[in-house]
Amino acid sequence: MARFTSAVVIKVKGPFLTKSTAAGGLGLDAPAARNPQNKNELELPWTLVKGKIREAWTELEIDKQKIDRWLGEDRRRQEHEAGGEDEKPEGVEPRPSRLSSRGFHCKAGETGRRWRVQIDADRGSVGDGMLQELESAAAPGETLEFKGKIEIRAQGAAEADEIRRHVELALLWTPNLGGLRTIGFGRVAAASVTEPEAAHTQKQTLEKRSDRIELLLWPDRPFCFAKAGSPRGNLFESTDFIPGAALKAAVSVAMEDRGGSKEFTNLHEHLDKVRFTHALPCGEEGVRPCYAPKSVVVAQDQLYDVIDCNGARTIGGEAPKFQTDWKSSDKNLVRAAYPWPKVKRDLRVRTAIDSAQRRADRGRLFALETVVPELGPWAGSVDLGLIDESARRGVEDELLQVFREALGPLGKTQMFAPVEPKASQWQDVEPRADGTWTLTLQSAAILADPERLLEDRDLFKAYRGAIGEMSDESLELERFFSEESLAGGYYLHKRFQWHQGTRYMPYLLTEPGSVFLVKATNGKAAGCVNEWARFGLPTPDWATKRYGRPNSKPWEWLPYLRENGYGEVAINLTREAIPAPPSEEDADGQ
Repeated sequence: MARFTSAVVIKVKGPFLTKSTAAGGLGLDAPAARNPQNKNELELPWTLVKGKIREAWTELEIDKQKIDRWLGEDRRRQEHEAGGEDEKPEGVEPRPSRLSSRGFHCKAGETGRRWRVQIDADRGSVGDGMLQELESAAAPGETLEFKGKIEIRAQGAAEADEIRRHVELALLWTPNLGGLRTIGFGRVAAASVTEPEAAHTQKQTLEKRSDRIELLLWPDRPFCFAKAGSPRGNLFESTDFIPGAALKAAVSVAMEDRGGSKEFTNLHEHLDKVRFTHALPCGEEGVRPCYAPKSVVVAQDQLYDVIDCNGARTIGGEAPKFQTDWKSSDKNLVRAAYPWPKVKRDLRVRTAIDSAQRRADRGRLFALETVVPELGPWAGSVDLGLIDESARRGVEDELLQVFREALGPLGKTQMFAPVEPKASQWQDVEPRADGTWTLTLQSAAILADPERLLEDRDLFKAYRGAIGEMSDESLELERFFSEESLAGGYYLHKRFQWHQGTRYMPYLLTEPGSVFLVKATNGKAAGCVNEWARFGLPTPDWATKRYGRPNSKPWEWLPYLRENGYGEVAINLTREAIPAPPSEEDADGQ
């Protein structure tokens, strides 16, 4: 399968309005949607156009299998019967669309205002308070020219051109686009889709051979990687980062598109052992940020690190404030010591449309919070150190071949990201002066056994057992500060735990920033810490026994693997500007 792009032009007659979910000016009830990356441009969202394409193809009786293959299956919410022990339920495997786009944009001139009223059916006059003010993007009869591109994944140039012709046909078949179509808004005057062109490629090389490759990714559009188990119902909140699992999946898709195991023999065999870290936002500085340890507290408008404190205590007579208690001023103090760029976010509200009634489908409303890439790239890494040394050079060459094209589609917006690889050399870490290490999680990890916690409710004991087990008893936990969360829901249960039958087991995750102070118990400790620092924390034995499935690979039954970017740790993540609190004797003498 190959990738192509086609330029699209859609001409729309005014009046026209695609309503934005952002707040408008004073008294404006329905502002026009704009490009989140350029507010001087009006936007015709891809999701709207894609929905109209599907509707047109259905009306034109295009083969349903082609529609599902090109646009992905129509995901109307439905309950799937749970599979048996040996039967995986359908409907949970990802089936992405072969078509994607950043949307279509038009330079915004001076916009006007229009007003609508609602008539009271009983009185035949204007209803009380029923006046709506709309932003008018175009005067009646004025033509707006929306331009954009669509990305096409096809078996070859012939299928790409077939898809192009069907897209153009669907746009010409569609009478109106945008809101208020039933009263004449958004009349489609013309539409054209150019011949597909092969996706742009760029030769990728490294200055020297390396088992570790740093990656800079430049997202081409707002993206959303929804947080697992979001408690806000129909709101999908995006993480700041691009998950390593998503990057690995994009590499897998690109590999299969370009010949699979025949063209990528080494990568096909060893991809599950290649470690992709999460890509974090760099901002203007271009430096990959890190999560501050949860042992950092605020007291007397100063930062202190209490990882070496025995027991609870005050600092200068004041109770220290941990992260859950921080206010804006406290967060600014921490951000100065552990810089983390502020990413811009954009909220989009979407709904499915009932084609028969030509209105919003009941119960199908949801909101998508996206991250808008504005300043700098996202930085992650690839490490080949878990692969047999004899195969690493072959895997490296094939990865660089994959990186010739932008990685994608990624996330709920099907974002593409050009990749800039750079060779990197791993350096071992040293213990602190007292021979201990602090391990600060930089991504979520599976550590504590939830069933063990149900028995004794002793979190320290659970973490001590996990660290001892994973280190072959070469490390012992002395102290920790952590935060936990549960990740679960229908998708994770049916996608990874279908072999468990009806038993529902959400994952207990230890959150980024959680910090553990450990000491050596034998001579293997330093090697273990360096292995964790480079490759992340391994999967505990209890998790393998509980979630594992016979005759399968770990990625098939557990999403939270170190090879997918989880369990990343930073060693001895201290800052000279953040001291330990003064001893209580010193504090008393002040």
